[in-house]
Amino acid sequence: MSTLVSMPTGFLDRSGDTLTLEDGLFIQSQSKARHFTYIFNIFVSLQLFNMINCRKIGKRDFNIFENIFHNWYFIVLFAIIPAVQFIGIQYFSFIFRTVPLNRTEWGSCIAIGSTVLIWGAILKLLPESWFSRLNTSKLINEDEVNESKFVKMVAEKKKVVSEDPGTEEEEQQNMGDDDDHFDRA
Repeated sequence: MSTLVSMPTGFLDRSGDTLTLEDGLFIQSQSKARHFTYIFNIFVSLQLFNMINCRKIGKRDFNIFENIFHNWYFIVLFAIIPAVQFIGIQYFSFIFRTVPLNRTEWGSCIAIGSTVLIWGAILKLLPESWFSRLNTSKLINEDEVNESKFVKMVAEKKKVVSEDPGTEEEEQQNMGDDDDHFDRA
């Protein structure tokens, strides 16, 4: 037995004037799917615009579009990501568990995603003294960690090479022997 729910005016163009509980649950599930599609699309748009924003990380590098066509990897990825996003949402929504969006919804998601460009510019305008007040003592400086690991690795390799001075000459002689072997065959 289904419970009847009164239909909002202009909601559906059906011959009846009431919706069943099953109709209401279906509409609610579609609304939830559409909401999650918005979140997913906005998240990808934010990441896409952040790719542009991260091209210039200097304190006063405001022209983030300068030399944008000089890195072909960036251009290819910047073209592939929105193409896969659009095709996935519009045509393969069953894979992404999304619902297709109309032009207005796409435009809204892209506009919200582009706000990361504004935030990037605002952060570059703020004085550094504001950021010096933040407690960053517990944060790891990735540059120092990576550099120290790299320096240790290079130092170890130099140490191994310097301990065995005849290694390079022996390798060249072995290579020469191999070349002679191939020439004879």
